[in-house]
Formats: sequence, C-alpha cells, structure tokens
Amino acid sequence: MPAGSTRSFAGATDIALGAGERVHVVGSGLPFGGATSSIWITLDRDGNELFGMNGAAGDQARQVVEQSDGKVLLAGAFTTPSGTRFLVRRALNGDPDTTFDAVLPGAVTTLRLMPDGRALVAGVNPTRLLPYVWVLNANGTKDVSYALDDIIEGISSNTSSVADVLAQPDGKILVGGSFTGGGLSLAVARLLPSGELDLDFNSALTATSPVTTLLMKDNLL
Repeated sequence: MPAGSTRSFAGATDIALGAGERVHVVGSGLPFGGATSSIWITLDRDGNELFGMNGAAGDQARQVVEQSDGKVLLAGAFTTPSGTRFLVRRALNGDPDTTFDAVLPGAVTTLRLMPDGRALVAGVNPTRLLPYVWVLNANGTKDVSYALDDIIEGISSNTSSVADVLAQPDGKILVGGSFTGGGLSLAVARLLPSGELDLDFNSALTATSPVTTLLMKDNLL
C-alpha cells in the first residue's frame, strides 16, 4: 500500500509520472469481499493520495500513462458499457472519457505514447496468435496510416512476442521482445510507418535473449 493511501493494494503493476509531479500507480486490490479488481491512485510528490478508485470486480489494471492534456490511459481489462476494453481513458477525477473507445485485437502488453501524444500499444492477437502494434487516433480508433497489424511483416510467428515498444521522434517504432518468423531471430527491431522492417537498423541481439524494456537516450536514435 503506497504511503498516504488507505486503499487495499495487493500489488502494483506500473507507475508513471504526470504533470505537476503527480505519480500514477496501478495494480490490483481486494475491495469486493475477496474478488480482485483494478486500482488506480494518484499521489502527490510526497506520496499523499490525491485521487483513487477501484474498478469493477474482475477488472485488471496493468499499465498507466498520462497524456499531455492530463487525461490518463489505463491498459488492462475493464468493464465498460460497451463491453470489456483492454484500454480506457479517464479524466484525472476518474470520469470515463466517452469520446475514446479503443477496440483492440487483444490484451495490451505495453503502452507508450507517440511523439504527438497519441497512444501506441502492443499485445497479442489471440485469434491469430501473433503480436500486434497499433497507433491510435485521439478517439481510440486505429490510425490506418500506420500499416501495423501483426507486427513486422515476414518475421512474426506464433512463438513471437512483444514486450515493449518505443516511438522515435521521426515516427519509426522500435519493438523489443522475441521475433522468430521468416528464418530470423531478433530481440529488437525497428518498424517503418508502412509496417515493414527497417533494414537500416541492425542489432546483434537475438531472440534467444529477448528484450523486455526499451529506453531512448538523447541523441542516440
């Protein structure tokens, strides 16, 4: 349980910084007589709770990020009037953003932001057993100008997985994980907006040692 919070926090799964030194924490808790639910709390710089809420019984919150307008994206599994959603957006007071409805092909394993502040998500499509990467418009729909679907044309297989994604300032997208299709073995690769593999990016990291986290260092990429 974070300092300054009275909520029954069973475990945190992600933490993110927001404007004004806000700190968002998501995870799971036990508010429903033993049935777990998602928990999202916002803390000030000293750890005091500014806001907190529990989701419906069975909801899961795995990742969180605050957009530049102060709205908060939550990835996991959430009960909404439109059904279960793997990604939702809320105001800082917890109110659902009804202008945002993301219907994704599968659960989100990683949530990031594009340089323009839109959502960049990756996960696994359970129907095709292939990882996906989507750039989302402001309303949650897929940005079809990015021809990204079943990650990296030609090198994904049903044993491939994506653990992290990262958008470069030029719009190219780095993907980390394990990619074993097309006779290749990659732990990190870079995608063009066309969805094709960027052949100018070469890494010696192979799928035998999957990448779990990507971090961009200034002036390196």
